[in-house]
Amino acid sequence: MNKLPSAARTWWASIDTGKSCTDACAVNRDTGDIFTVKSPSIPDDPTSSAINALFALCKKSGLDIEDLSLIIQGTTLSINSLLRGKEARTAILVTRGFKDVLFLSRRPIAGFFCRENRPDLFSRRFVFEVSERMLPGGRVLTPLAEDEIRKLVPQFRNLGIESVAVCFLHSCQNPAHEQRAGEILKELIPHMPVTLSNEIMPFCSESERFSTTAVNAALRPASQFCSEELHDRIKSGPGRSRGMLVMQSDGSVTSARLSAKEPARSLFSSLAGGVNACWDLSLKTRRPNLIALDMGCTCTGIGIIHREKPLYAVTGSANGYPLGFPSLDIQTIGSGGHHTASADIMLGRLSPNSLISPYSLPDCDSVNNSIDGYPGPTAKAPALETVTAVCSKISDAVIGMLFSKGLDPREYTLVAYGGSGPLHAAAIARAAGIPKVLVPLYPGAYSALGMLSRVRINCHSDLYAITDEADPDYLWEAFAALEEKARKAFAAAGIAADLVKIDKTVDMRYRGQLLQLNMQFPSGRIKNADLTLLGRAFNISFNANYGFTPDNTCSEITSLRLGAFCDAVNIQEHTGVKSLMPAPGQPAAASGRSVFFTESPTETPVYLRSSLFPSASLKGPSIIEQEGATTLVWPGMSALVDSYGSIIIDVGAEE
Repeated sequence: MNKLPSAARTWWASIDTGKSCTDACAVNRDTGDIFTVKSPSIPDDPTSSAINALFALCKKSGLDIEDLSLIIQGTTLSINSLLRGKEARTAILVTRGFKDVLFLSRRPIAGFFCRENRPDLFSRRFVFEVSERMLPGGRVLTPLAEDEIRKLVPQFRNLGIESVAVCFLHSCQNPAHEQRAGEILKELIPHMPVTLSNEIMPFCSESERFSTTAVNAALRPASQFCSEELHDRIKSGPGRSRGMLVMQSDGSVTSARLSAKEPARSLFSSLAGGVNACWDLSLKTRRPNLIALDMGCTCTGIGIIHREKPLYAVTGSANGYPLGFPSLDIQTIGSGGHHTASADIMLGRLSPNSLISPYSLPDCDSVNNSIDGYPGPTAKAPALETVTAVCSKISDAVIGMLFSKGLDPREYTLVAYGGSGPLHAAAIARAAGIPKVLVPLYPGAYSALGMLSRVRINCHSDLYAITDEADPDYLWEAFAALEEKARKAFAAAGIAADLVKIDKTVDMRYRGQLLQLNMQFPSGRIKNADLTLLGRAFNISFNANYGFTPDNTCSEITSLRLGAFCDAVNIQEHTGVKSLMPAPGQPAAASGRSVFFTESPTETPVYLRSSLFPSASLKGPSIIEQEGATTLVWPGMSALVDSYGSIIIDVGAEE
């Protein structure tokens, strides 16, 4: 392909690395041109997987890497490793007498809709007590026993420890003991990652601080290698990009260096990209209520857009362990296309030629062996049961997530993306009572595109002040400092200041309570009367969310949060009526095959996605194939292509 002219080189790119496939896309902010590629991932080498996808993207688009003024990275590898129990072996140093804080911490109880038995992340035999004690307020009660730490290092080597977490009591108020412990460990085992709780979460909440530090340490060896090596190879290779950022779980971005040190903040990085894309979809298409369904190779992520805004969690979680970071409210399930690909092929729903990576089919032999015991017409029963079981698990999770928030599935549209989402979305939606499914034009690379739909940097500052007594001038100055910090981060990534927009919020709670809410904060200078109104708004929101309002208790501000963001491009306006869309006319099937929706086959037409134009309609059963994804329309359902090129499937569920 010929090289694009320099005038057209306002390009941003993103990379989404998964266990089976790696997606990459490039977007031109001026013209809206979009290029996407999907390439096989290399097992145990995510950096090379990302580099290969990036070079494939450049080859397809005619770009050089230096034409990419910004690259954003996301991955599902961290969450996949936790779901499969493949995290790094982690030693946890705690204050003597507090060995079980991590295991007695506040953790959600599995409900009726949660049917997964997930591996525990940490072993009690790898928790080591150290003589030291800080009192509340930071006064030293027991000095740090440095010799005890030195004696532990040989044990770490014998046990195969790969990472260390240091979680001493009240270290957020006096970090001296933790800092000294970190110095000793870095002196004796300089190449081993060490995570200090006062650095990863420097505020008081012992339960969340312990679990956040431990999870971060468990993720750090692999994430540190991946993020830092990818950053270095992009920066030092032939043709260098000017900036690289990493997507975080709250939908914001951070530097590759910081992400390598604090990978727990990027646990849901790829999934957050998909929710960002659905947020953009909701705003541009006036669909206020969406369910984001990202079904990849080894896991499935679920998020919610409610009234044109994504739902957030004040604190995230990893396998039930609370994380002290705000996050998009995303639920993960350890089931994906990896668990159904063989069965889908046997049922005729998926073509073997559509698979990008050979690692998508690890269960083929086991499914074949199980079918050997079923003679004649029941030979497809095990494959049907396999797919039904996975779809039921996902639909149960969707229902549970909606019901736990008092939301009605009949008011939502299911947005299906990821390599396996469009194939199973209709069955999931029907089981969950969701009336419609939307499959975007680029479902296989939708999370990667979402990373570019709204590039955001979040900054925060802790503050404890009674709402009515806070100083308006101090709040203005504190937000101004956060804004300066965010603008400098954007400038370092090569993003012009005039593209940046600012959003201000505050975390609030009732004094002496744990439950918090994030509240919108006025954009300009404020007066005392504005703070009074803020307190009243908090009272109303708290009652709406939790069903009660404490009597005679004042509210307080606990954190200031500033979001600085810029839109890369209006993805919805540039993914529809373009060169991909052929001239109008009723689409013709490219081929057909027998598909098993039950134990009896049904002849089903197969369409190419590139042949579907806006307003085209299809009747089920139908299969729609494209690069990176296959969409399945069941018998009795219908599908329509909208003006953006998205496929809207009418499931037939009651609205």
